[in-house]
Amino acid sequence: MSTVFPEVLRLAAMDHFTLRRTHAIDTIILHATGGRDSLNWLRLTSSPPVSCHILVTKGGQRYRLVSDSSEAWHAGRGLLQVSDGPRVNINRRSLGIEMENMNDGRDPYPEEQLETTAHQIAAWSLEYPGVRLYRHTDVDRSKSDPRGLDYAAFVRRVYRHVCGMLGK
Repeated sequence: MSTVFPEVLRLAAMDHFTLRRTHAIDTIILHATGGRDSLNWLRLTSSPPVSCHILVTKGGQRYRLVSDSSEAWHAGRGLLQVSDGPRVNINRRSLGIEMENMNDGRDPYPEEQLETTAHQIAAWSLEYPGVRLYRHTDVDRSKSDPRGLDYAAFVRRVYRHVCGMLGK
């Protein structure tokens, strides 16, 4: 039985992003929104202005908020320690994906949401070879998202999707 993933719904332009990317994509940052009605909050009322490339709802629907070729404002003051030194302004080189969730450690991540998110990350992994996945909390210690997510199990899920896309 094959899983059918919904097409990404494209939204009206928002102004919470930088039009042109200045660095090659080498990082994916996984977030939890920390609230409900995340689509409208991200599009209309976030303060300070934030954005992501893809939002995945509890029901597994994907929404495109910012093009991959543009810089979404999702990692804030994040810092990433890598072998060639620290990287600041991670937004310049990363893709951000938000899972709608209260981020309180009790709100569950439904199967549909986990599958759709893993599928999107797997697709990005093939489109941008060498890209690495981090949680928001990994790059900004003042953040806790995605709280309550079994990260090791989620990474295995992404790997299964990559293998499936490669026919392995």
